[in-house]
Amino acid sequence: EPRGLMFSVPNELGGKNAISTALSKSTGLMSGVSDTIVILPNGRLIFVEFKTSKGVQSKSQKEFEKRVTAHGYDYYIVRSFEEFKELIKEKGK
Repeated sequence: EPRGLMFSVPNELGGKNAISTALSKSTGLMSGVSDTIVILPNGRLIFVEFKTSKGVQSKSQKEFEKRVTAHGYDYYIVRSFEEFKELIKEKGK
């Protein structure tokens, strides 16, 4: 049975200084990209942004969400590990 694939997008590494930001942008850094991208065993692709209970999306994160959903993909904001596990279980069916 196929397993899913999950990977993080370390965008926060790009903004340490002007040189690292320029290098990161030249190699594909995109502001607002979700924290994690998941390919579920059923072939479904979802974008997941992790936030604390009071965390809010930045302007660039909202713009990224609009772009992703305009292409027909699902974007979720998750506020706990339990919520994430339930999401994966439900969407992976």
